[in-house]
Amino acid sequence: MARKLSCSKVSSALTQPTPLSYRDEHLFVDLLQRVVTLDGDMVTLTRMQYRLLTILVEHAGEVVPRSILLLHISGNLPELRPSKLDGHIRELRKRLGIYAGQYIETVVGEGYRFRPMPGLRGVEQ
Repeated sequence: MARKLSCSKVSSALTQPTPLSYRDEHLFVDLLQRVVTLDGDMVTLTRMQYRLLTILVEHAGEVVPRSILLLHISGNLPELRPSKLDGHIRELRKRLGIYAGQYIETVVGEGYRFRPMPGLRGVEQ
């Protein structure tokens, strides 16, 4: 059964050491340098797309509820509507191209999950 990131876990998750990068045979995400490559090519992301990818990668394998994603990406913006979140996820998936469905899973009624490639998860802390 997949784990779900709950609101009570948010504060503890924020104090846990976060991974420095994620790497597999297609995707590389350097969370310190803010670099994303896909099959060796740089991927240009908007600030929102990068925030979403970062949160999902940091909690790889866990369902991140929509409410948590909205909270983390909205920053100082007035309430970000859920439809905007869906739009940012849609654009992030476009940037991930043919691998989008492999990496970002929609968990209906709950949120989204980053799915690392099986057996190739390379998270460095």
